[in-house]
Amino acid sequence: MSPPVHLEKVFGWLLPRACREHVLGDLHERYESPRQYVIEGLSVLAPVIGSRIRRTTDGNVLLMEIFALYASFVAAALCLRQKEFLYEHAGFARVAIPTAIATMGLLFSNAYSRRPRPLMASTSSLALAFFGQAAIFGLYPASAVPFNVMLVGSCMSILFVSALRMLFPPITGQKVG
Repeated sequence: MSPPVHLEKVFGWLLPRACREHVLGDLHERYESPRQYVIEGLSVLAPVIGSRIRRTTDGNVLLMEIFALYASFVAAALCLRQKEFLYEHAGFARVAIPTAIATMGLLFSNAYSRRPRPLMASTSSLALAFFGQAAIFGLYPASAVPFNVMLVGSCMSILFVSALRMLFPPITGQKVG
């Protein structure tokens, strides 16, 4: 008895490529019913992705990337003469939100990419941060970072994070189970 092909394709798409074959093989061996397959697949998804992130991300480089992201947004606000935003409207805390979203994008990029593409990873993670800011602006406009700060900060971040990723590429050569 084997699992339905559409379920295997869905979980194959959700799992990082380096782990896909091993995890799908284990799920295939333990298959009893579609419900059981989905429950087991969902229960292993987060730990497998977390494990892959841990194996492909260097903590020191991650800290440099976080600093480059945060500093880019703060520098953009200062260059655009948005000191009032930073000091009077909790701007330093509000800038941490797109920084955190972009950092998550970079972590997932490490986990899912086969070969490092610095510009693609930094651009896609900052696009994710823009979507996050759009959602925040829709729900709580007072908590969003001003668009001009977001735009200039993202451009600066793309340059700095791409340079960091070129100098210190993620560890992608390890296959894990």
